[in-house]
Amino acid sequence: LKETYFSAIENIDNPKLKLESIFLSHVKFARTHPTHYEMIFNHKFREYEIEVIENKQKACSIIAEVISEFGTIDSEITYIHYFSLLEGFVKISPELPNQSDEFVNSVIKTISENFVLGLG
Repeated sequence: LKETYFSAIENIDNPKLKLESIFLSHVKFARTHPTHYEMIFNHKFREYEIEVIENKQKACSIIAEVISEFGTIDSEITYIHYFSLLEGFVKISPELPNQSDEFVNSVIKTISENFVLGLG
């Protein structure tokens, strides 16, 4: 997942576009690698809990770095807000009536734009 995030933002300078790209790559990862995603973000696997948390923190540190580029007053709360949006969308996306990539990408773009507007 960390490599997915890096690839998603490697040629982007604009933090707003970075967050949008991370969001899209996160959802795509969750949809194409559901077992891996469950292992990373779901605590059903108690015997691996410490390892899972450490790996999730390493991957998500990239999100925190991008959020810090916005210079928000409390980047930790901003990160929690952003990550909540990510997780919420991943949870509801299988229930969306339109599953096309075009629609999902459009929703992600709107969510990311609204999030960044809220930072201003």
